[in-house]
Order: sequence, then C-alpha cells, then structure tokens
Amino acid sequence: MRKFLLVLLQMLCLSGLMAQERYFRVADISISGNEKTKPQTILREFRYSVGDSIPESSLDKEIQNFTDNLRRLMLFNNVEVSCNDADSTGAIAVGVNVTERWYYWVYPILEIADRNLTSYFYYKDFKKINYGVAFDWLNFRGRNEMLNFKVRLGYKEHYAVSYQKPNMGKNKRSGIWVRTEFFRQKKEIASVEDCKPVYAENERKYIRWMFDAGAGYVFRPDMNYEFSLSLSYQHIRSNDSLLLATVSPTQNFIVPALTFDYDNRDSKVCPTTGFHAELDAKIY
Repeated sequence: MRKFLLVLLQMLCLSGLMAQERYFRVADISISGNEKTKPQTILREFRYSVGDSIPESSLDKEIQNFTDNLRRLMLFNNVEVSCNDADSTGAIAVGVNVTERWYYWVYPILEIADRNLTSYFYYKDFKKINYGVAFDWLNFRGRNEMLNFKVRLGYKEHYAVSYQKPNMGKNKRSGIWVRTEFFRQKKEIASVEDCKPVYAENERKYIRWMFDAGAGYVFRPDMNYEFSLSLSYQHIRSNDSLLLATVSPTQNFIVPALTFDYDNRDSKVCPTTGFHAELDAKIY
C-alpha cells in the first residue's frame, strides 16, 4: 500500500511538472528601417522589454499585437515583426523591420466659402473663395510628435498652429497637445429674411473675429485605450450694426471635454480585424 501511494505521488508530481507552462526570455529586440523614428518610439508599442519573460502560449499573440500597435501609429508604410526559435536556455530574439512613410506634407488650399456649391453659383459672389497653404510635419523629431501650420486667406481668413507630443513621462504613458486658431472676415450672415441670408459687409475693415485655443492631456495606461482631458476657449468679437442686432459684441466660451478611446484594430486606414470605440463628453 505504501509503495502504491509513493508511485501515485510521483506520478502526480510528474504530471504537475509537465503541466507547467514554458516561458521564453526576450534576449534582444533589433530594429531596422527606422531612419528618422527613434527606437524608443517603436519599443513603446511592445508590452515586453529585454529580459522579460513571455508565456509560450502568448508569444504569437504578443508578436501580432506588437505589429498592430506599430501599424496604428501611421508612421510606416510597412511593418514586419519576427521572432526566432528559442535556444536551449529559452532565449528568443525579436526583430522589427519598418518602412517609413513621408513625414512632410505641404498642400495648397482652394475652397468655396459659401454654404454649398448650389448657393455659390446661385448668388454668383465669386469673392467667396478661400486660398492658402498648410504644412503638416508628422513624426516630428522622430518621436511621433506632430506639428501643423495653416495660413488661409480670402473670404474667411484662418491662421492656425498646433503641436502634439505623446509618450511623455518615465513610463511613456502621458501626452499633451496644444493648438491656437484665429479667424476673421469682412462679410458674414447677419440674419435670414424670406429664407434668404442677409449679409453684413464692410470692404475696408473686418467685422468679425474669432480666437480659438485649446490644450489637452492624454493618458494611455494600456496599448489599446487612452483617456484625454482637454479645455478649449473661444472669444468672438463683432462690430457691425447688422451683426450686433442679433449677437452681442463679444462672446466667450470655455469648453471642458473628456474623451475615452479604445482601439485594437490591426490598422486605422484599412482595418480587417479589431474594434474601435470613442466616447466624448463636453460641457458647453
């Protein structure tokens, strides 16, 4: 009876050892193709670092998640993540090869400033044209930052600058963004009579200005979701008699907002798998 119990105990211990999951140790992470992008920008999208252990059952999934995270950055035209077979000590090496996209975009602006194309040709006010230029610098300094400028002249002038910086702090989980915009125009709809707009206009001076500024803090506790807390301020000033009949000379608005975003798609441009949801809450 004692021998039977001893054999049974040995079999249970052996089955327990066999049931233990195998772990692989990340010995190296190599990156190639990143001529402008900093390595830490890419490594931020992997849940593991050199020296960490990955369960064997989760290895393929983590490599795919790493690939999807890099694609959602929209910094690369192509992303390839590979992993070699583990050696006798359980060490693996992860390789990342990326093809960077073009990060500098300058594009002209030429647009109709009327309510729609039909209204534009109906009234034949060919002064209602906006024109200008905009510049977007993606992956600014190789840290996935974004810098934008815009100068638009014509019927409704628009000047704007914005800056976005992710991956701040020791754990690279925080980010900020700031923007400021300025609009002005010499002609604006003051009222509506008989279903037709009545315009206030002054050829010599501007009759309406709007200053809009905002800033936000972004917290990304996990690869797939983030929270954003922002505050926007708008100041509108009008000085035409027709406009002042319907609006006050100055208007000020402060708009706090909270946003939650969840995204585990394999791509933001042409996703084939995954789910995306965004929830916004604003106070006007």
